[in-house]
Amino acid sequence: MERRHGVVARWKPGDKQYEEMRSCLLKENIMRVRATLWSCIVKRHYLLRMKAKYAGIWHILNPTKHFNVDFNTDGQKIAKKLCSSISKETKVA
Repeated sequence: MERRHGVVARWKPGDKQYEEMRSCLLKENIMRVRATLWSCIVKRHYLLRMKAKYAGIWHILNPTKHFNVDFNTDGQKIAKKLCSSISKETKVA
């Protein structure tokens, strides 16, 4: 494979090019993990807010905003479904 791609010499762990490429790959991996983590955080935050809204505790979490939310059993059903979504999101992360 090396001959096919024209690789003349292999890098050794102490080589300058090797260290540069290694640090570049590490930075890319860190950025990818940060982006994935941020995405999970945003999803979980959204689901928690929706759960609070439909479970009828939105006014406790956010007292400055008042929404006309009907606190009936439909809201409780939606909140239970959101709980399972939150659990799935947490397990993935």
